[in-house]
Order: sequence, then C-alpha cells, then structure tokens
Amino acid sequence: MKTIEMPNAVRKILYTLHSNGYNAHIVGGCVRDSLLGITPKDWDITTNATTDHMLKVFKDFRVIETGLQHGTITVVVEGTPFEITTYRIDGKYTDNRRPDTVTFTDNLVEDLARRDFTINAMAYNDEDGLIDPFDGEWDLENKLIKCVGNATERFNEDALRILRCMRFSMRFNFTIHNYTKIGMIGSMELLRNISTERIQSELNEILLHTNLKNITKLHESRILEFIIPELTPLFTTTQNNPHHMYNVGMHTLYALAVADNDLVIKLAVLLHDIAKDDCKTTGEDGVDHFYRHALFGSDKCIEILKRLKYSNDIVSKVTELVLYHDIELILTKKYVKKWLNKLGIEQFNNLLRVKLADAHAHSTHSIDNKLDVIYQIEELLEEVELEEECFSIADLDITGKDILELGYPQGRVIGEILNLLLEHVMEYPEHNNKEELIDIIKNSDIIKNIFK
Repeated sequence: MKTIEMPNAVRKILYTLHSNGYNAHIVGGCVRDSLLGITPKDWDITTNATTDHMLKVFKDFRVIETGLQHGTITVVVEGTPFEITTYRIDGKYTDNRRPDTVTFTDNLVEDLARRDFTINAMAYNDEDGLIDPFDGEWDLENKLIKCVGNATERFNEDALRILRCMRFSMRFNFTIHNYTKIGMIGSMELLRNISTERIQSELNEILLHTNLKNITKLHESRILEFIIPELTPLFTTTQNNPHHMYNVGMHTLYALAVADNDLVIKLAVLLHDIAKDDCKTTGEDGVDHFYRHALFGSDKCIEILKRLKYSNDIVSKVTELVLYHDIELILTKKYVKKWLNKLGIEQFNNLLRVKLADAHAHSTHSIDNKLDVIYQIEELLEEVELEEECFSIADLDITGKDILELGYPQGRVIGEILNLLLEHVMEYPEHNNKEELIDIIKNSDIIKNIFK
C-alpha cells in the first residue's frame, strides 16, 4: 500500500478526529504533491465531522472559525494553521465562482466528486491508504490534467478553474486532456464573471511557471490574450528585421520563457513590446522599424497593470523597465553609474535581466553579441559595487552644508554644484574626498560660471 509522509501536526489532527469516532483524510494538493515527490506547502484535511462536532473535538486547541457555513474551521497545531472541512456536495454555481448552497455528506467519494481535476481529487490516511475514485494517480503518472466528470460543467461552476488548469499544466509540464481543453476554451468568456484580483493572482502563478518546455501552451490556449487583449495583435505583427526571427508575440513568449523567475521581471518581459504593433513602420528597403515603441509601451503598460489591479510599486517598476528596456548599453563605468543613479542597484539589475531575456529571443546571429555586452555591463556593475564607487549625491564625500560653509548661497546653486561634482566623481572616483572636492569647487571654471 502506498504511504505518504505527513508532519506530526497533521497526524495529531487525524488522530484526534479518529479517536473521537470520525473519519479524516488529507486531501487535494498535498496528496498530489506528495505523490509527485514535492513537499506540500499546505495540508488540507477533510472529515465527516460537522463543524459543531469539530469545535467540540478541538476544544483544547486554538481554533479559528474560518467558514462555518461552508463546513470549514482552521485548527492551529504547533504554531501552524490547518484547514479542516466537512465532506460536502456543492449546489448550483449561478455566479460561476461559488456554490449557492452546500450540503454536507458522510460520503468521502461524493466530496471528491465536486473537485476540479482528478489529480486534486485524491485523499489519504494511513489506515485506508490512497482513496482515488477518479484515477488521479494514473493521470499523474501519465502527466495529464483532466477534469473530474464533465469539463464544461466543472468550468461553468467555477470559471477560475480555467486559469488553474493552465497553472497546473505550466507548473508540472502536464498535457491538458482534449475534452478538458475543449471545455476550457469553450468556457473562457465566463472569466469575465471572476474578480480581477483572483485573475491577477492566477496570472502571477502562470507567469512564474513559464519555461521553454511549456511556453507554446500560452499561445495555443490564448489565455494570456484573453486576460490582456492588447497582446492579440502581436501574434500577427511580423518583424522583418535582421535582429528578429519571430513575430512580436512569439518573441515575447520565448523571452518570457527564459526570464528570471521574478514577478516584476516576468511582467516587464511580457509587456516590453506591447506597443510594437502601434509603432511599426516599414522602410523602402523592406526592413521593419518600431521607433519609440518603448515609450508608447510604457503608457500602455500603466493602463494594463492598473486594470489588473497591481500595486503601485509593481506598476512603477514594471513600467520603468518597459520604458528603458531598449536602451543602448555603453561599456564604461561612468555609463553604469549614471544608470545606477537613475534607477538604483535593484532596478538596474532588473533592467539587465529584462534585456537578457529579450536578447535570448532575438535572431541567432545577433544573440551572442548582445549577450556579451550585457555580461560585460554586469562585470562593470560588480566592480562598482565591490569598490563602493560613488553614483549618487548621497555617496559624495561632501554635503550641501559643507558647500554653504564655503560661502555659497542656499538654494538651487547648491544642487547644481553637487550634480557637477557627482558627474566628475563618476568619471574619476579617486577624487571623491572632501579636500579634493572643495578644491574643485574653488577652481573649476564650470562651477564659477554658475554665478555669472
């Protein structure tokens, strides 16, 4: 009999229910992940005990009344919260998101039958072993995502399952069963009934599980295009240009597949060419150009991210990366320090990660040179950080107060002097000491000209 290792806290909950005469099993994602050899993040438990019974059984534990109307309580054991839910049968889903009614049952199989996919419809305890009425283990072994029962009904019940289906397919690199795929595509319009926040959450998970093995699924399913319709024209926007070998949409997906697994970077790569269709021109030589696409793309980026209700911080960072993703890189320390002054270390690193992903999706003959330049910029950045070279006014070995004490008037002039000193020190870092900076102030013709 197959066994699953469980944390002691989970065993304690199962034992407490069993010793009081109730059935109890771990269920859903924790069973799936355990069978795949993945350590579960959460351990959900299902039981035939009602919430009233559970409150009595766990009276000596810390209990949070999470959702009594849906048969759920949360029990805290050894500092960790665990959700326990009564076996139930869901009623009709008139809002395509939640059941209108819930009926509790004493039958575990009836409870498993209401779940989304076969790989999530398995339960386990040490006494009964694996309870798998819908062949979820077989689907795991054959790398299949398949709905429990009729796919169209499952997606009509809860349209968010469409995105969950894609998320599991991307995460595990599983194939979506044909009938499930048909039901998913046919129900896509129902996503309009789902809150933006829930869609954004699932989109984030999908983006964070993209890689070269499964990237074409995003195009085949057209899920991304449904959520961000501005992406749709990119898949018919050709790029007759020596730097490119894909249309804009496929270039975007291939760049997304190799981008660092960070949400800000993934979003920036997804949207970096969002305005190329708007900016496309073709020269007399037949070569396509996309002048100012980064500038216009940053404006579109703001609209899209705000519509999807991303935080102001994410909107700001992603938009900035889209705006500057196409900058020319110049192999000097001064250039690196100017961008560090403008963006800061974290965001400049993010920009290099975006440019790296972008370069990987260019035509094969131009990739090596683009990557080599980025790697050399990274080396210069490492040197600047290691040597703690000055790239901001705050790093100067002189302050505005020091300049005031030299007799210069307060106000705009102080700022201009500090900026001129910064410009000088970024090129000559060895001059960043107070005495030399004062000497520069006193003897520089440029600074003297400020007062003319």
